[in-house]
Amino acid sequence: MEGGVLEGGVLEVAGGLDVDPEVLKRGLEESVRTAEAEAAKRRRKEKEQAEREEKELLAVMAKSLEEDQQQQARRPEEVPASEDSLSRALRASSELWTTGDFVRAVRGALAALDDMTMDKLESTSYVRGANRQAEGCPHQKRAQYGRLQWAATQKMFELVKLKRREKFVDVGHGVGNVVMQAAATIGCESWGIEVVHDRWLASQQLWDVLGPTLAREANIGACRLEKKDLVDSVDDLAACDVAYVNNYNGVFAEKAQGSQVTEHLDTHVVRILGKMRVGSRVLTLHPLPLVQSRTDVNTKRRRNGLPEKDDASFFDLETFTLEPSTTDGWAPEIVRRNGASSSSSSSSSYSSSGAKKNKAR
Repeated sequence: MEGGVLEGGVLEVAGGLDVDPEVLKRGLEESVRTAEAEAAKRRRKEKEQAEREEKELLAVMAKSLEEDQQQQARRPEEVPASEDSLSRALRASSELWTTGDFVRAVRGALAALDDMTMDKLESTSYVRGANRQAEGCPHQKRAQYGRLQWAATQKMFELVKLKRREKFVDVGHGVGNVVMQAAATIGCESWGIEVVHDRWLASQQLWDVLGPTLAREANIGACRLEKKDLVDSVDDLAACDVAYVNNYNGVFAEKAQGSQVTEHLDTHVVRILGKMRVGSRVLTLHPLPLVQSRTDVNTKRRRNGLPEKDDASFFDLETFTLEPSTTDGWAPEIVRRNGASSSSSSSSSYSSSGAKKNKAR
């Protein structure tokens, strides 16, 4: 057959050859059925291939989860940084990060910056070398830099009973690591302020490489790092539930301001505590210039045969000392509570008591 054209079910054949239309119709129908059968066979193969690939992916995910669980049992200091540190640190959306997860993520993020490490970052002129950059600030002359280790930071969160629904602030956040660790491991809204411009820039650099990873986690709290002066932010800081102040060894007192300043930064931290809601907490690494706590006043009242009073003072105080654990060298443990403390190793947790509530009645 040559030159056949089918139009409207009627076959017209060039060249004068006679072809039975029914025979041609059956031939066309058979071709359609064959094409449909081949298409169905192809779809079955594609479905089987997709199912095999899905099973392989689930197996890989299960293996990865098993490796994560095994690494969680290892000390964070023993886990080496690697190219896939960020992916290893990612947790399921229903979970928070462990301290180890966060350490691996930080190391992996910094390694992406020309093999940068936390020690290298801190040794730069714009972090440790920026102590005198506060000279342009009217409230202080120096801004000493210091950082708690990862495990000690996590222990600090436990000691102040930081909760997911609360708002945390780091006063003088440095490179921002404590702010990010609170958001990642506690899941709370986390805020930090820093007066030294170069340190704030360093925190932005760390956030640029670590922030996208944190942002992918549904349960990790929001982070905010701002260049602000403590003295100008007392009211905003007082709206937080937990404030952390690394004023170790008097760096918020004489070492920050010299002899010509009448009010030290520690005095402004006291103002923050005085404005905070009942039950809020301030954790410092150096004692604040405060009057006696409610516990101290009521202890004296009992000794003198007087009843205790809820409004005996506007705060309660707990002191504790962190030292390396006797069983696990990297993790700190509390070795003393409410005892005599030394400026080199003790911390203080000030909690806003019910006195303000009682006075407001």
